[in-house]
Formats: sequence, structure tokens, C-alpha cells
Amino acid sequence: MSTKSDSHSLDEFQTACEFLCRNGWLNTLSRQTQGKILQTGRLARFDDNEAICRMGECADGLVGLVTGGAEIRLMGDDGVLTAVHRTEPGFWCGASAIFSDDPSLVSVIATRPTVALHLPITRLRALADADPQLHRDFHALSHRNLATALRLVGNLCVASSERRLALRLAHYDEIAPEPGNWIFVSQGALADLIAVSLPTLQRALRRFIRDGLVEVGYGKLRIPDRDALRAHSSN
Repeated sequence: MSTKSDSHSLDEFQTACEFLCRNGWLNTLSRQTQGKILQTGRLARFDDNEAICRMGECADGLVGLVTGGAEIRLMGDDGVLTAVHRTEPGFWCGASAIFSDDPSLVSVIATRPTVALHLPITRLRALADADPQLHRDFHALSHRNLATALRLVGNLCVASSERRLALRLAHYDEIAPEPGNWIFVSQGALADLIAVSLPTLQRALRRFIRDGLVEVGYGKLRIPDRDALRAHSSN
């Protein structure tokens, strides 16, 4: 993992820890366990389009996003890396590396300037050896990420491109730290993520805008009414 800087103030580090304790996987753990895990961390900074982890390389720890965002890329049988998901602060990657020396199966790339908390693998393994309960907590993170991957696959199998769009947007609104805020993804990237052409995506977006389901800005969009969008995706 490459980082631009690991220097930070105590206040910045504390703010990052508090955010991660409120959002995502760490929020499911006890206060005591959160403290054990977070004491191993340091802040890491990534530029837009910088790799947080690379497919084929062994991860050197867990990375939890605090600000910014990231894109997950997989390699198909054609040898081309393809974006399959965009994620937001609160997301953790590198869980499979804690108990395995196998290389990463995905690349995680920052989609804008990003601050993350890096937990070194050697210190996490030492904690888990001292406290067997942590094995279950780390496996819970792996299960959480697997559940997301299966959800993405299942939604991509939906025949209607318009329903695929509604499902993906509802998912992105759900994982945002503040639902209803702007989701930073270009229309071109969104079309690729749901496997449709850009004109097909734009026709669907125009209908969603007309029906008040989506608001669109430059390189971003917003879901003003999640329930209405979900109702549309189930029709």
C-alpha cells in the first residue's frame, strides 16, 4: 500500500476513529474491541486514481475509508481490469489478508483525494492471537464484503436496465455516510457499472429525473426519496 503521508495530528486521528466507529463494520463491535483495533492504526492519504491496494499483491493490513471514495476493480478473462463497484467512507478492504498470505483478488482505487485509516497486518495478527474473539470479528468483515459482492452480482442479473440502475443507486445511497447527499460518480462510470451503454443510461436518468427519483449534477447525483426509488426498482 502506498501512502502520501502518515503524519497527522491527534485530533485528526481521533476524528477518523470516531467516524469509523459510527459507520460500517466497526460500528458492529463493542467499544472495547474498537479500542483494541484502532490503537494499531495510522492515517494514510491517497490522491485521485491512486491505488489503495492492487490485485495480485499481498495486502499489508486493513484500510478503512474516512473521507473521499474508492472504486473496486476486477480482472475478467480478457485480462482487462473493470470497475464493478464504487464505495464510500466507512468501507474496509484487506480483510482476507489477515489470515492468508494469498494476493489480493481486487484492486481498490481512490476516486478522489482520500483519507483512510491503515491497520498494519502484523499488529492485527498479534491482537487476534491474544484474543480469539477477534478472529470472529475479522471474519465478520470478510462476510460483510462477500455479502456486498453477491448483492452486486445478483442485481446485475436483473434483466431490466432501468431496474438495475434503480437498484444500484439505492445501494449507493444506502452506503453513503449521510443518505440523501451527493453520490460522486460520472454518468459514464455509472453506465459501465450496470453494464449498459451511455445513451441507455441517460434515457433512464431522464425518466428518473422527470419522476423526481434522482437529481443530477456534474459528476454526481442525489436520491431525494430513497423509498420512491426502491418502489420503482420493485416494479
